[in-house]
Amino acid sequence: MVKYYKDDLSHTFYALADNNRRQILELVSKKPRRASELARRFDVSFPAVSKHIRILEEAGFVKRSIKGREHHIHIEEKSLEKAHAWIEEHRRFWQASLERLDEYLKKQSNQGERHDDKK
Repeated sequence: MVKYYKDDLSHTFYALADNNRRQILELVSKKPRRASELARRFDVSFPAVSKHIRILEEAGFVKRSIKGREHHIHIEEKSLEKAHAWIEEHRRFWQASLERLDEYLKKQSNQGERHDDKK
């Protein structure tokens, strides 16, 4: 199945969407691992794990180095920066929006109390 991405961020979130890929990232974030070592940890075929690794590579999360017949998978140190920046930008936006909503609701509640006092 061919995947086309309009932007890097879509590719980033696509790569993070799969639980097996997130587990691979968790493992290689602790120390570099051989692809065969990673494949043994999952209940899927070696080609399936290899495809997950390739998707993570394409998204910039891991790098592969080849020594002889062994493929070593390393975490990319700055790999989550794009996703983090996008999430943080949206978190700030929604936090500010919710704070404004809270202020508005408090103001409306206070006006309602004053209106009830006049009756």
